[in-house]
Amino acid sequence: MNKSAQGASSAALWHKDGGNYATVHEGSQLTASGGLATAVIDVSPTGGAAIQLKAHLFDYDPLSANDELGNDLTIDPFETGWRKSSTVLLTGSGSQVRVNFTLAPI
Repeated sequence: MNKSAQGASSAALWHKDGGNYATVHEGSQLTASGGLATAVIDVSPTGGAAIQLKAHLFDYDPLSANDELGNDLTIDPFETGWRKSSTVLLTGSGSQVRVNFTLAPI
């Protein structure tokens, strides 16, 4: 399970491997208290620059292979503004998981 941000630099915001998974029940949210991080990444605030936000999640299955919920990213160009929320929707294995990122200039 990965959640990351990339501009001129990159940062892992959350990472869990097969032996270290998190339980999120249906209808629940995972928040900063669940291990999500905040990061400052270097960006180039000029036309043509973009921030990529990526989510790659799996559903832990103790009886068979883990199911991929999705591996997708959103590309947020400078021209649309970087003070906003951005969402990646993962729909693999019959799921519907929204991964929300919040961008805020410092």
